[in-house]
Amino acid sequence: MDRFIERWGLSIKATPNPNFVPTDDWHYTASHWKIKIKSIIARGKIKCEYHMGQAHTDKPNLADVLFSLANDASMGYETHHEFCNICGCDIDSISAYRTWQLCQKVKNDLLHFFGPAGLNELFASSENY
Repeated sequence: MDRFIERWGLSIKATPNPNFVPTDDWHYTASHWKIKIKSIIARGKIKCEYHMGQAHTDKPNLADVLFSLANDASMGYETHHEFCNICGCDIDSISAYRTWQLCQKVKNDLLHFFGPAGLNELFASSENY
């Protein structure tokens, strides 16, 4: 992952997100962040939210955020039915459907930022992270 970050000239800005509204017990104890990722060679920037459990006391690091985004984006290539089967979700769950839609958005955002070859490079870098 470090080589990928260096090759793309990536940097991260993580700021606490005090406006996040927790929806369950885990979110009440987690830390919530607004993330901006910039590159010296990619188009635009990536903006996203990132959440870490209470055991994580530092700011999010770039490699962890990219790994998380890569995992979400990979699920964006699945159909909704496949997504539910993989995740063990009810196919009729509105929450599962919304989560699947968010994975598709992450995939599209990363494709716009890195391009298809760059996204495949991110996927490959994530395999050994």
